[in-house]
Amino acid sequence: MLQKYIHFSRIGFILWPDTDSLAHADVALAAASDGVVSAGFVEFSRSKSPHCFGRSDSLGIASKPTDSEDLAAQLYGE
Repeated sequence: MLQKYIHFSRIGFILWPDTDSLAHADVALAAASDGVVSAGFVEFSRSKSPHCFGRSDSLGIASKPTDSEDLAAQLYGE
């Protein structure tokens, strides 16, 4: 299942299902005290490895090349 994500500078990654009802900007507003590092979409392979890609149009920011590795570290301690 495709999910959206935002990578914040202090709290790390927040993931949620890709629906039209909740934009990246809505989630960023909820954590307004933390800086946004990157944002986009994430898919998980059968091996549970995340693949981050794309960009957030509502925030005007893209995913970073290291997001997949950083998200795996946050989720699995890798």
